[in-house]
Amino acid sequence: MRGIIPVLLTFSFIFGSMNVASSAAINTGPSFDCNRASTPTEYAICSNESLSRLDRTLANSYKGAKRNLKKGSTNLKALRDRQRQWNKKKSSTCGSNVQCLSRFYQERIDNLAASARFYTVKNGRFFTDEGEVPLGCFAELMTELNGDDNTAAVYLNRTIYRGCIRSNKHDLSENKNYKISIEKERENNIFWIKICELVDGSMGQYCDKLIIQFVKRRYLNPEGNKDVVSIEKLGNWN
Repeated sequence: MRGIIPVLLTFSFIFGSMNVASSAAINTGPSFDCNRASTPTEYAICSNESLSRLDRTLANSYKGAKRNLKKGSTNLKALRDRQRQWNKKKSSTCGSNVQCLSRFYQERIDNLAASARFYTVKNGRFFTDEGEVPLGCFAELMTELNGDDNTAAVYLNRTIYRGCIRSNKHDLSENKNYKISIEKERENNIFWIKICELVDGSMGQYCDKLIIQFVKRRYLNPEGNKDVVSIEKLGNWN
């Protein structure tokens, strides 16, 4: 009986070590099963720890991006299509070239990170963690009737002062003076919107078709730099 205990302890140690090693392999490998690797690209990823880590990071970023999109939506379908296209281009362009693959992975990770939602859209309205964005904030980006087009971006959230959401200039009560419609949504938090302002006279309303992007703009100040949710005007659409 005394001889059995050391043997059992030895087996426990061996199998315990194997489990630890197995877990380590899972944590350091790519997002796919390397035993099923069949292409030069997959072999390169499996044999390179840095590429394996990038592959895991991308897989997690992609899952997060899918969670932010409504099931069955055209945006979710578009995201999946872009991911498939990226995978094909990655393999056809890079093959087993480690440097090329690293660049491709990092660019895609950065691209998905830029698309991460720090705002929400509900019933055709936009929200940040400070509340609903007044429509007047979008109107700030409109080209004036006299042809002036000089506002490129609007801070929505607070810098060290009030942003547009809580400014004295715009509030939700003035929404009745505007109409907004979301015509298209694209990756990287880009939207095609139509914003109309009600005006006096026979004209009735003045509309502008804007391409806008939600961004986190770095605000520099002595109290400490911070990223502030903002909207930027990228251009117009027809």
